[in-house]
Amino acid sequence: MRQIIYLCSTLSVLLLLTDTITAQKITTPFSLEKAAEIAEIQTSKMSDILDLNADQRIRVYEINYKSAEKILKKSSEGLSEMEYINQLKDIRKIQKQEIAELLNPKQKAKWEDINKTYEQRKAKERKNESSQ
Repeated sequence: MRQIIYLCSTLSVLLLLTDTITAQKITTPFSLEKAAEIAEIQTSKMSDILDLNADQRIRVYEINYKSAEKILKKSSEGLSEMEYINQLKDIRKIQKQEIAELLNPKQKAKWEDINKTYEQRKAKERKNESSQ
């Protein structure tokens, strides 16, 4: 009787572990697919706005993909909201710097304008949220 109980408990633990491992395997490709989707959307918009050439487009996609992957990983780390926001800002800062290095002067000026407009809009949104 003891052997049967031991065998049943061991099998139960193994099944639980198998389910956990399977769930992790399912989550990882989804995150990578999501990173690729985010990178493609960002790159496509940037390509249209900044008139990127083929080489720039490939390199910008790689930067966007790397940043999206880091952000998705951070979102599943269980960080506090403030820690997540700070790390997100750091990732975005590096992303913007790397992209700026690829651009010609005309593209860079437009890129800086876009980022400035975005920051102003976000600041206005934060101000409105805090006043409510």
